[in-house]
Amino acid sequence: MKGTSKNLLRNWIAASLPRSPLAYRLDMSRGFAAGLLALQPLVTVFRGALKTKLAHLVIASFLLLAGCSSTPTRDLPANGVHVVQKGEFISQIAQDYGLEWEELAKINMLKPPYVLHIGQRLRLTPGAVNPSSVSNRSQDRVDDADPGEPIGTIAWIWPTEGRVVSTFKAKDATRKGIDIAGVVGQKILATADGEVVYSGAGLAGYGKLIIIKHDARFLSAYAYNEKLLVSEGQRVKSGQVIASMGLEMVDKPRLHFEIRLDGQPIDPLRQLPRRKTP
Repeated sequence: MKGTSKNLLRNWIAASLPRSPLAYRLDMSRGFAAGLLALQPLVTVFRGALKTKLAHLVIASFLLLAGCSSTPTRDLPANGVHVVQKGEFISQIAQDYGLEWEELAKINMLKPPYVLHIGQRLRLTPGAVNPSSVSNRSQDRVDDADPGEPIGTIAWIWPTEGRVVSTFKAKDATRKGIDIAGVVGQKILATADGEVVYSGAGLAGYGKLIIIKHDARFLSAYAYNEKLLVSEGQRVKSGQVIASMGLEMVDKPRLHFEIRLDGQPIDPLRQLPRRKTP
């Protein structure tokens, strides 16, 4: 990989870590599962530089504090229902609201291994509205939201067909782009002309990933692919097939798509042309 491409990937990795190593060691109130999830990219990406004893010390700290109670960090929603977001665990959600995870599982009739899915609605209290009766209109209209005027002059196109099932949220480290639902093997397209600066599976949390450099400021990323059809250093054209859709961490066929401006994630819906949900 060329020096410039290495620097781009290094900056991408740095921006992809939601918090600093010191923050991971100091803030252990979100529980063992969430802590290990946060630590995973740090250990994976920097495994050559991170001392084994330090890694063991941090993990041991999470183990020691896993059973400790925590102060609620969220207020209960008015309807008593929580909508599961990307990367959330039942233990983390319970701690956020000051609840016992066993009780939360019981209320929602969840069985081991307690797998949650993005968009799933969990009742936080026994008297909460049944999740299946909660209106889904806001999710159905996600593509109609107005994220603001596009930045720059690149003529972006959509990377694939399908419904946007998860949107960008600036202050949420697990929502740095959008997720588009589809079918396994579905074509993934380059959203603009550019050069492939990364094609592989070495960045934790992204699966088989492609990163394209479009100009001096813009990058785009395509994660959770089944097959990668382009290689590093290759020039691609807008609309060119670069990959096929694979399964996301929740075992559903989805594309996770990001746009970075000067290394920082921005809302892809701001850059992509407006369209109606299929």
